Amino acid sequence: MSYTSIFPEDQCCGMWRLQTDDPALTERMQHRTYQGDCPWKVVGRGDIWIFRRSFANSSKAKQHLERTLMRMDENPFKLSPIRGWKGWEVVRPSE
Repeated sequence: MSYTSIFPEDQCCGMWRLQTDDPALTERMQHRTYQGDCPWKVVGRGDIWIFRRSFANSSKAKQHLERTLMRMDENPFKLSPIRGWKGWEVVRPSE
């Protein structure tokens, strides 16, 4: 079972963190961060990788994660609210 979530560091506008131990998502995000014009930066690595970037609001952050996951594979997923409704955790029916 893998873990992925996205949440704001402080406010809903500003810096957000994407945390994951999903190997496919980690590989995709690493590849993107190696591109010079990518807004994502690696801020933590280990069992769980942490990526950071700015979003104008919570809807933009959620949409970005949804698009990224849909482009990666066709496995169904749901974004479940976390942290006082300020972030989302990826839940897959098979997990």
